[in-house]
Amino acid sequence: RVLLANSFPADQTTTAQGTLDRALAGTAEVTVTGPFQVGDRILLGTNLAAGNTTKTATASNGTAMLSVPIDAMQSTPLVYLPGGTADLRPGVFLSALRLNFNDSDNASGNAGANSGTVRYAGIITRAYAYGVVRSGGLETSNIRVTCLNPPASAGMCSVFLNCTSQDGNPAFGELPPVAANATEVFDSNEVASAVGGGWASGRGRCDLMSNGSLEVQHMVRSGGIQVNNSVVIGSDGILDK
Repeated sequence: RVLLANSFPADQTTTAQGTLDRALAGTAEVTVTGPFQVGDRILLGTNLAAGNTTKTATASNGTAMLSVPIDAMQSTPLVYLPGGTADLRPGVFLSALRLNFNDSDNASGNAGANSGTVRYAGIITRAYAYGVVRSGGLETSNIRVTCLNPPASAGMCSVFLNCTSQDGNPAFGELPPVAANATEVFDSNEVASAVGGGWASGRGRCDLMSNGSLEVQHMVRSGGIQVNNSVVIGSDGILDK
């Protein structure tokens, strides 16, 4: 099990009319989107053996949806349950809540969202790339990644991107691994493919995560001019740019 939200919805979930009155009649629709595999589920509640205090839904086409009475929507864990039919896929899961009231005095509507990121254990932030250019534009980012000191058992560095777009939306994905002491270059299109499409406008920040040490150089080509936009943190924790 992977915890997506410790308390969903927030204790003070609000609508356009103010704080949610959980005594009102109606239904709460929970929708979670993310890199689900076949057989994966979401669980709203504390444990599977608790009967009607929990509710589960199986994902289909990257989305899992469930509906519960509004009066049952006490703040509760929202959990991702891998189905076991394929490897757990890391990534960002976005959860949203919609309230549908039975009476006409209360307007139905969306009531907030949460995001949770699933990551592999042992994968930590090693370097950063700021101002990463989206794919499809006139500018292009090229991120050069060199693998240093990978785990001896692996012989290569796994490389993950933990990105945030200019408007604050999270994205997470995996690049192809880099062999020990080798360097690979990933452009804007490869970054967008790894994180599920990238961002619609502006630039993004990406933390590069790995099980080994990385050296990263980020170059941006704009109007025929190439700019070094690198940020490097060494193993001593000193920031250089």
